[in-house]
Amino acid sequence: DPLDTKPSIKTDISSERLETILRNLIEWRLDSEMQSAARALKYGGAKTKDRIATLTRKKINRVVEEINYNATNPEFNWGDPKQYLLGQEIELELLRQYNKGVASFSENAQNPLMWSHYGDEHKGICIGYGMSVNIYQLDLHKVKYGGSRFVEASKIESMLTGDVLASQQVDEAVLAIKAKDWEYEREWRLIGPKGVHNSPFELQDITFGMRCKPAVKFAIIQALKSRLAPVSYFEIREEAGAFELKRIAADVEELCSSLPNRSLDIYDWFESLDIGD
Repeated sequence: DPLDTKPSIKTDISSERLETILRNLIEWRLDSEMQSAARALKYGGAKTKDRIATLTRKKINRVVEEINYNATNPEFNWGDPKQYLLGQEIELELLRQYNKGVASFSENAQNPLMWSHYGDEHKGICIGYGMSVNIYQLDLHKVKYGGSRFVEASKIESMLTGDVLASQQVDEAVLAIKAKDWEYEREWRLIGPKGVHNSPFELQDITFGMRCKPAVKFAIIQALKSRLAPVSYFEIREEAGAFELKRIAADVEELCSSLPNRSLDIYDWFESLDIGD
């Protein structure tokens, strides 16, 4: 959802510095994209690098020229038009090159809205994880709800010079702030490179939604029964007389004793009747 992650740039520095930030961001992105394309096409050498530099420079100049032209629009009758347009373009450029992966988690396994929105209307499952590494080794953020989504341009400027703290602050502003209406999710976000990686978390338990089908429960339990690290199983039930859910331990033995079954089982329950003439 773009409303989740779209920051606003606070132009707390001069137009000249804003333009430098924009130029660096575009150069950073285009150089990476073109180098990647060149490797895929097996192009290399000095000529390729010169060509990439030329195309990047042309693109940057074209963007800046367009901003300078639009800043002369008489409809801009507030503040500094160039600063505003540079801030808007920096915002877009920052989002274009944000290629980090995000894994989302929640603290709450008993929220009815969460089960409705993310748990296939209570027919799905909730997977519980524990930590297999020190939490301080992870780029893990507790989502902040409400407040300001402004990113100071000076922070982006520092990020581009290699300032780790500024980079973390920009990450948090872009990836770890949501509207207050989402507060019920109690979300945490793990930020890292995109793609398949070994999980830093350990699967500990599975909670079945209150409408989860017995066949789904059985299939999951059977699939994980030979796992070296055992898994605990729970079920969600409604609190009598209240709009709340509770989590109770699932009776795995009872579930597995009744499944799998076959349609002809019912005939085996009755003895053959020998009816005489």
